Amino acid sequence: MLSLLKAQWVILGIKAPCFSWLISIALIVLSISILIKYCLEARSTISVIKKTSVRIVGLQNNTPVRPGNGLSIQTYDATSNVFAELHLTSIWETLNRHVVRRPGKDGKDEFWLAEEPGKLLNESSILNMYWYRGWPGIITGIGLLFTFLAILVALFDVRLTNNRVQGLDLLIQGLSGKFISSVVALTCATVLLISENRILHPVQRSISQLISALSSHLPGITNAQILADIQKDISSQSNAFRMFNADLAVVLKKSFGESVNPTLDRMVVAVDELNQLLRAAEAQKNESMTAQIGTCQ
Repeated sequence: MLSLLKAQWVILGIKAPCFSWLISIALIVLSISILIKYCLEARSTISVIKKTSVRIVGLQNNTPVRPGNGLSIQTYDATSNVFAELHLTSIWETLNRHVVRRPGKDGKDEFWLAEEPGKLLNESSILNMYWYRGWPGIITGIGLLFTFLAILVALFDVRLTNNRVQGLDLLIQGLSGKFISSVVALTCATVLLISENRILHPVQRSISQLISALSSHLPGITNAQILADIQKDISSQSNAFRMFNADLAVVLKKSFGESVNPTLDRMVVAVDELNQLLRAAEAQKNESMTAQIGTCQ
């Protein structure tokens, strides 16, 4: 095993351990594959975003929104279907979290966007940037690891014999080849970082077109407008409660009067009838007493 680690190749006049050359070639192949994969993914994303922008603009032309109005539910559903058909559901979910539903002037529900699309959409939310940006650090770490491994293997031949260090001259002579993996790793990482800007620029341009189309298509509403509407609703409800309380007092007074007055009238009539019966009974009693007195005399 140690002999395999100590085996060396000479390529382009540079003598380095075999595993250093192998890992360097592997890092180059890995970097190229990452770059190709990312370029293909970026092209596919650009194509889909451009199609989405075109369809949003067409939808806006077919169903224009009047100033001061929001999206109708039919237009809202059509916009959602555009993102679903083009497999951009994640973008629509990001936008939909900031959509406000409120009644319009005609009483029907309308949809408004409470945040600017430019603040919600960027290349990181559409393209997996974290996957790409993590590779330069990984590749650099692998290159440094195998550089120190090559130095460690070379130190196996360094010994202290009779107070003299042996093998140090061989270590110094082949030290340049030990850093080949680090040099290749740093070069690959640098190429990936430089290529990132070239790849992202077309993506950013297509995202800007989509943001422009969405800004024209989706009516916006600010937080101040939402708070003003809430205050207006609260005021109208307070006025409604005041009118309800005033009307309630009048209705209660009227209903109470309507229900009590007939009862009072019946009570008065009953008292009058009772008084008449008492007077009649008293008069009859007086007449009978008078008759009895006359008979005795």
